[in-house]
Amino acid sequence: MSWKKDTPDKDNTSGILDICDGTTGEMTSIIAKIEELQLEVNSLVLMKDGVIKAEIYREPYRKGCPQLLYSLSKSFTSIAIGIAWDQGLIRLDDPVISFFPDKLPPVISPNLAKMSIHHLLSMNTGHHDDIYAEIAREQDWVRAFLSLEVKYEPGTHHLYNTHATYMLSAILERVTGRNLVDFLMPTLFDPLHIPRPIWETCPMGITAGGMGLSLTTDGVARFGQMLLDKGMYADKRIVSEQYIELATTKHSDTADRKDRIDWQQGYGYQFHMCRQGCYRGDGSFGQLCFVAPSAGIVLAVNSSFKSMEPLQTLLDLIYTYVLSPFVKNDNKLNQMERKLHLSSRLPERVEPMKVPTGIREIDGRCYRFDEHPEG
Repeated sequence: MSWKKDTPDKDNTSGILDICDGTTGEMTSIIAKIEELQLEVNSLVLMKDGVIKAEIYREPYRKGCPQLLYSLSKSFTSIAIGIAWDQGLIRLDDPVISFFPDKLPPVISPNLAKMSIHHLLSMNTGHHDDIYAEIAREQDWVRAFLSLEVKYEPGTHHLYNTHATYMLSAILERVTGRNLVDFLMPTLFDPLHIPRPIWETCPMGITAGGMGLSLTTDGVARFGQMLLDKGMYADKRIVSEQYIELATTKHSDTADRKDRIDWQQGYGYQFHMCRQGCYRGDGSFGQLCFVAPSAGIVLAVNSSFKSMEPLQTLLDLIYTYVLSPFVKNDNKLNQMERKLHLSSRLPERVEPMKVPTGIREIDGRCYRFDEHPEG
């Protein structure tokens, strides 16, 4: 794994994390540990008290290149709901069915009638199993969602539910008359200096909400800083402190997740609760926006893990090599640039694989790609 330092901004300190673990007195690098464990972390941005302290990229990834966030998209949809709530466009106890009178099934069950925006946010809709495949194969995702059985009373059964987040996006489009990206450009993305992003849509053209957003890693870090500052960014109010408190408070119990400790701490409004009062948004293959309020730290990470198992390993490393030293001795941050555990030379260019010739046509069609400027 080859890493390079990003060119530091004028007001920022950029480099490899280099932190004393406080136990043996030896200098320990979280990046060296990531290398040792062969964790496929592609980029990492660490902010402390609003200042970038480390910003590194693994070739061929680089600053300014948007990466797919997968389910980390959900946390951005949550903030969109918070903004709409602040503006008085919705209430958190509004029934879901009230927004879609034209999409309702012939018979509305009592549990479906009880389902509210709060239940969509907290993944407590009352569905009994994963509904993703049932909805994704349909043309009209809203109609499909409302047609499914709601086995449990909403609020009594937590189940991770990507299409619950999609329904939040559909609700926002109904109440604002704009898609999610259009709504968030002046309210979130522009204030955070994030260029208009690409966000996937459903077959009906509604923004996916629960997945499909692509952002740069430093853009995710600025989002995390806004969360850390309780809805403020660069002296501008993005979303109310009250909503941030709600979003980062446990609303759903996840203690039954025995496999990973940071999945057992509860679920808020599209945010996972973590140890020591921290919280995170995350996505498949190791996308991460980690916020540690007591330490004033934000970590944004883009990865290409083969599963979500290594994300718990990465979180363990963050607690061991980042949070613990900072909590014990905040001056450890001054050691950021002292020493590189990794080569500072630019790594050799990765040789791209070529599309094989003579491959069979797919569904009667053959696809050819334009040359990519980065090879």
